[in-house]
Amino acid sequence: MRRILKYQIEISDRHTSIDLAEDAKILTVAMQGLHLSLWALVEVDEYTMFPKNPKNRLFKVHGTGHEFYGGTYLGTVFDSRNLVWHVFEIIEERE
Repeated sequence: MRRILKYQIEISDRHTSIDLAEDAKILTVAMQGLHLSLWALVEVDEYTMFPKNPKNRLFKVHGTGHEFYGGTYLGTVFDSRNLVWHVFEIIEERE
């Protein structure tokens, strides 16, 4: 069973860790009220509604002009103070 689920991402100097299936399709990132959110199409267990085969995935938010450490670009959002944030998924190398 597939569902669209919403996750919050922290705007900070740290990564946000989300347990999300490896094959989940990230649909978009956007501000919802005061919170930066990510929506993903996820295969879930029909009884628990938790993602099947969750994997710890890392996300990082960079402000315009801030140092960039790499990652896969997901989108750009504007907050209520007109600050601009760029959201990336940090893909770890597999052994």
